[in-house]
Formats: sequence, structure tokens, C-alpha cells
Amino acid sequence: MPTASTSIAKSRWHRRSPTAPRWSPPRKRPASSPRSASTISRTRSFFSRATLSKAARSAKYGRFAAFTRKISWRMRAFRGVGGWTRAAAGGALADIGSHMIACMRHLVGPIRSVLAETVIHIPQRPVARGATATRTVEVDDVTRAFVRFESGASGSFEASWIATGRKMQHDFEIYGSKGSIVFTQERLNEIRVYYAGDDIRSRGFRTIWAGPEHPPYGAFCVAPGHQIGFNELKAIEANEFLEAIAKGSKTSTDFREGYEVQKVLSATYHSARTNEWVEIG
Repeated sequence: MPTASTSIAKSRWHRRSPTAPRWSPPRKRPASSPRSASTISRTRSFFSRATLSKAARSAKYGRFAAFTRKISWRMRAFRGVGGWTRAAAGGALADIGSHMIACMRHLVGPIRSVLAETVIHIPQRPVARGATATRTVEVDDVTRAFVRFESGASGSFEASWIATGRKMQHDFEIYGSKGSIVFTQERLNEIRVYYAGDDIRSRGFRTIWAGPEHPPYGAFCVAPGHQIGFNELKAIEANEFLEAIAKGSKTSTDFREGYEVQKVLSATYHSARTNEWVEIG
């Protein structure tokens, strides 16, 4: 998959958007705020979420040093006037980048700081479907950023509305001292893994296909390789939500996690305006 550059010096940065939303830190949430079933908010999940989480924390991959993330697709020509204005509260970063940030936090851990740029590639768009009149676009078509994690790992991510040819590029690559994990949402029943300790004669990335041994795949199909789809993922999310209500249990995400994601979003837009590293706080 395409990845962002690994250093600012080598990257080709486009004109910075002067209209990135101004940054103000979200209000601090009281430490005693409850994490109850009534405050659960789920993020987009994909291939064996539990399996990926376990793998990302496995000693097999050693200490994570680098993370790259990309989410993009080609937007339809008309999104609706409100979708291009500041009233929308953000562009590609707020829309699809929030899924990226949630995934990064889930797999690698809290983000400490960010350096970003936002770009408006299409400055005018139609005011209505089929209209010849246009209005000024005020939000980002593309956002790129470098991040530093609290664990000491570093990474990069990109969110784009204008990736011609992409249907659902929701990718990540994690590189550790002993191995690596690669995933793309366009092939959501597969992950690719690499183990540095393998025999050098056969060392390389291998593909693992989802099956009943990766719960909850087996709830939908008893045979491996038959694949589950996006609708099954929504059923998995709904099941966790309803079980949390019924049992009074916790889930992996809630409003507190949404707050943490929003802090990263706000800091990313602030960095894009100032061209400086911004601490998440």
C-alpha cells in the first residue's frame, strides 16, 4: 500500500490550507466519569478485531517502532453544500481520519504529539447536484500527519477524499523489532504478518485468512475462507453494545474514548495551522 514519507525533509508537501478549523482543547472530562453501557460509542471494526488486538500486543513482534496508516476513497462529485463548509467541523480528517486515530490508539496506544498539514486541492465545488454555480470549499480534501506515541513509537497517517480509484482504502502497517502486521480494509478477511525469527530461507510475509478460529467469525460461518462482510461487522458491533447493556459490562470504546480521539483531531488541525508539533495534552 502507499505510505507516507518517513521524514519531513523527504516529503513533498503541498500548499497548506489556510482554513483549517481553529484549535481549542476539548473540555476536560472528570476523571470520575462513568464508563457505562449508556455511554458506549463504537468505532469501525474489521478483520478479527480481537485477534488483531492480541497480535499487536504479542511478544512475537517485539517493541513497535513504526506505524503507518492510510484511509482514502474517491468522493462523489457532490457531497451537499454543508459538507464543504466550516460548519461541517472539518473535512477528510474529521470525516474518515477519526476512524484512523481510533485504530491507532487501539493497536499502538495513546498519541503524545502530532505534526500535520491540511490541503484543499479542489477550491470550488457545485452548490447543488448538476449546478454550474460553485462555492468556496473551506475544509480539507487531504490531511497528512506525523505522530509520536507515548510508548516511544512514531508513525504517520493520511486521510484523503480524493484518492482516485480507491473504494475503501483503510490500511495500516505496524513494524516491530521482531515482526510486522499489515492490513487493508479492501481485503478485510486477510491480514499479512512477518516474523523475523523465521528460517531465513523461507522468511517473508504470510497471509492469514479469517476463519472460525478467529471469533466471532464462527457465529456467521463454520468454514474458513468463506469470508464475512461489512454487514456482519455491524452485527458484531451491535451485539457487543447490546450485551454491555444486558450484562452491565464494559466495551472497548465509549464516550471517554471518543473524547480522546477528539483531542487528537483538534491538535492535528491546530498543527496544520501553525506548522508546529502539538502536544495532545
